[in-house]
Amino acid sequence: MKNKRMPLVILLTALLSLPFQSFGKDVIVSTKPNADLDLRAQYPHAVLRKSLEMSMQKYGFFEIKLVERELDNFSKMMEVHDGIHMNLTMAMTTPDWEYLNIPIRIPIRRGMANFRLLATNEKYLDKFSQIKTLAQLKELSAGVVSKWSINEILGSAGIPLVETSNYDSLFKMLNKGRFDYTPRGINEAFYELNERKDTLTNIVIEPNLVLYMLQPYYIFVSPKHPRIAERIEYGLEEMIKHGILKKMFVKHHAENIAAANLNNRTVIKIHNKFLTNKTPINRKELWMIYDEE
Repeated sequence: MKNKRMPLVILLTALLSLPFQSFGKDVIVSTKPNADLDLRAQYPHAVLRKSLEMSMQKYGFFEIKLVERELDNFSKMMEVHDGIHMNLTMAMTTPDWEYLNIPIRIPIRRGMANFRLLATNEKYLDKFSQIKTLAQLKELSAGVVSKWSINEILGSAGIPLVETSNYDSLFKMLNKGRFDYTPRGINEAFYELNERKDTLTNIVIEPNLVLYMLQPYYIFVSPKHPRIAERIEYGLEEMIKHGILKKMFVKHHAENIAAANLNNRTVIKIHNKFLTNKTPINRKELWMIYDEE
């Protein structure tokens, strides 16, 4: 006599083997920030959640799981590519990242990180007083974390780099004057200094310069989970259509944009020769402007 229960067993086994689409809902798995004081993920994760909410009518329920794993961007991208333990990460784009995973080519930070303020040691401020050009800036050293995607852009422009192993040590080294400055996004610079003001007392923001380099910040999804990528892109486009993405951006960042005082800074442009030709440069509605508020 045939076992009539066998099809049910097979079905349950198949369902349990699908960790990223569990019982009718999409499960998104990404990582928590690597450092205790790293608050940079708050806004992009809020955007991610909103995009999933905006797509519920079409795609159904979802769940977001944030796991504690200390990985650099390269390791995150490889994990997402494998699609076993993670299926999503967010980062400044590079051609390699876009090749490995599915890039959702909507710059969710609206190009805010294209503008880089210079965090420096207070005793080095005089070094910047006469700098107006990239050629002059090349005389100074920039501190970066190993494997940051920005490193290749800065290095190709001829800027001397001093690498450190992790995010927190970057500021400790700057506080001790191990390099001249570190370029920080408008969304990063002020809160980073504020969070460390009691322990790293020598770090300040240089008041007259801003670097500009085009490098969008994308959501990347595992190629093994194209439905999730399709869903998030749909949700983001809905957010753009209804003005929600811009409103969220302004809510989170208007204060920092005002503090950056971009209109009164000398802009030093650094060409990003590594951008792909699919970068949505011509979609003006995706990018911030100086006085966005």
